[in-house]
Amino acid sequence: MRITRRQAIAGATAAIVAAPGGAYVARRLLRGGRPVDPDPKGVYPAIARRVDCADPANPTVAENCRPGTPGWRLARADGRIEGFFTRTSVQRGQELVLKLRTADPQYHVEVYRTGYYDDVGARLVARTKPRRAPRQPAPHADARTGLVSASNWTASERFDTSQWPSGVYLAKLVSSGGSDDHAIVVVRDDTRASDVLYLLSDTTYQAYNYWGGFSLYAGEDEPRAVRVAFDRPYSNSSHDQADWYLRAEHGLVKWLEAQGYDVTYAGALDVHLHASAGLGARRVWISGGHNEYWSQRMRDAHEAMLDGGTHLAVMAANTAYWRVRMEPDPWSDEPDRVMVCYKDGEVSLTTLGEGPVRDPDGPTGLWRDPNGANQPENALYGVMYLGQNLTHYSSLVVPGRDASDPLWAHAGLGRGADTVIGRELVGWEWDGVVDNGLTPAGLRHLADTPVNGQLMDARGRPGDGDAVSSAAFHTRASGAHVFATGSILFSWGLDADGRRVYDPGKPQGEPDRRIRQLMTNVLARMDARPGSPQRDLTI
Repeated sequence: MRITRRQAIAGATAAIVAAPGGAYVARRLLRGGRPVDPDPKGVYPAIARRVDCADPANPTVAENCRPGTPGWRLARADGRIEGFFTRTSVQRGQELVLKLRTADPQYHVEVYRTGYYDDVGARLVARTKPRRAPRQPAPHADARTGLVSASNWTASERFDTSQWPSGVYLAKLVSSGGSDDHAIVVVRDDTRASDVLYLLSDTTYQAYNYWGGFSLYAGEDEPRAVRVAFDRPYSNSSHDQADWYLRAEHGLVKWLEAQGYDVTYAGALDVHLHASAGLGARRVWISGGHNEYWSQRMRDAHEAMLDGGTHLAVMAANTAYWRVRMEPDPWSDEPDRVMVCYKDGEVSLTTLGEGPVRDPDGPTGLWRDPNGANQPENALYGVMYLGQNLTHYSSLVVPGRDASDPLWAHAGLGRGADTVIGRELVGWEWDGVVDNGLTPAGLRHLADTPVNGQLMDARGRPGDGDAVSSAAFHTRASGAHVFATGSILFSWGLDADGRRVYDPGKPQGEPDRRIRQLMTNVLARMDARPGSPQRDLTI
């Protein structure tokens, strides 16, 4: 998507980041225009499940029979401590390396695996002793391209992951002064053939990461970078940015694990790095959140996966929108640690001058751009990005004609009349059906929600208007089923924990039995069945 959509939004903040070489001010961060901490939409009790902890159905069920650990959320993320893992993921058993800096004298680290855990949301797996704060050098920087890399920082902590189940892990970094921050990492298990592979949207997190002063977005007369490094902390967590795990992905992970689906995890970047070698033989791939930035390898891997009969659930919107490529870090020579996206054709201020600018090494612009990659997203998953509205989200609308689809079976929808579900399940970005000749044959509509906001054309040029956001389902010639929700916030209908980052932030999810039944039906159609299902759902 385009940052120009956000330039007029109030709430920009500045972050002061202390570094041994002196303080520097990170660029102002663009935030959503909604209340910082609105009231929850209701009271949602923990799920009543059919679960057997004495004889768990699969490793996910067994893991979530363990008690959760409160205290994993952030309480004072003020920039005085921050860090990152040197890999976005590791294979289970590989060493995990964390680099951090803090302006306070000491720190300790708590590592949590996120999941259901009787609705606690995470389990503590490691806690370090208090240690003296390391002195880290100023990060490397290339002002011409906007690249900032802390690959020159020294390692602060090392963790043995041999006893850690595959999952999404949050390291809570805590300084002796009471400041905290999150670092995120995935532990894979490529050797285990789980039913479901969940893909974390790590490339998109990095695209929006302003740490060091630059991201792939411009705003308020500040230029965007054309290169960003994975070797740096995420500012996303400490500034409640929308494009972060806790906004729209953690609740989906909680629900999958509450239901006991046999699931393992990888990152979006892992599809680029490891898909050719195999990420395990799975029945279903789930694109978990705002999975916007894809390399050619990622696109090819998804095509190959679908051609081989593996199913795909796209659980958000604006997926596969920007084409990127990966490069080595120029200072460490570590491969695939820099993501490049010139956003060919976009008119915006860049570190190379006023755009548009073009990538000299091949198109890194919109996948749909007829003058670039010319591979619109709907050819892959049936719908494609239409636009967004940052200040108004919508209820999900199921027209009477869509309610008769077998995937809504047992959801209790009326026949012949429209059904309105939830308050804010469609937003902040939405996908829909586009008449470009590439809509897959036999595409079935499951929801069609009228929306209004800023629309994007084939070259990403904005204009206000009305549209219809669609959830859709189709089957490819290989037999692979593809489900697309059409909305980033769809997973708020599965779990209440659609959150802002800060604790005591209030949850914004609004779980609804009808959405949960739909997802249960979709996954059953994809040959994935829950091991600890919700009691009032029909399996």
